Amino acid sequence: MLGTSVHSFLEELSRLRATLDWDAARAALPQCEPRIAAQVRASGFDPALASQIAAQALQLALKAANDPQAQWILSPHADAGSEVRWAGVVAGRLTTVRVDRVFRAGLDPLSEGNEAWWVVDYKTAYADNVDAAAAPQPLCAAARSLCPGPAQPAWPGRSPPRRALLSPHDAARLVGSLGLARRICVV
Repeated sequence: MLGTSVHSFLEELSRLRATLDWDAARAALPQCEPRIAAQVRASGFDPALASQIAAQALQLALKAANDPQAQWILSPHADAGSEVRWAGVVAGRLTTVRVDRVFRAGLDPLSEGNEAWWVVDYKTAYADNVDAAAAPQPLCAAARSLCPGPAQPAWPGRSPPRRALLSPHDAARLVGSLGLARRICVV
């Protein structure tokens, strides 16, 4: 439930950033905490635990809101959307995937422009002693299948989509067409 709550706060941050600067968006975010706690309670958690989960999720989202790379991911961009659903035929089967955040920006992290589609997956699952270089690989499988790299050109004449993981426990990582590209932020 923590992950769902963090997702809700990050989605709210991107919505707030459409009309507010970062300071105002951070200041407004705690107003969502009672709503998030109510969503947790509606899932069957007792009120005290629901409030604790919402408070922890808020702190993780606020931590992300202070990181320049996470700010770039959550800021307004061309064709941006949160919790976007895509459907397509992959290997002869209809496949659907829900994307936490998608937008167009430059080819490199923190760059402006609209040359590349960025597909971002928020991950709050955490385990100690995980190989940081290998951990994102299975998490990006769905994004890779719908957003293939140069070996499987899906969008002729365009740059391959860029993939990113945003994890409040570990680090956000950008995954390019050749796999893990580099760490972009600790949130």
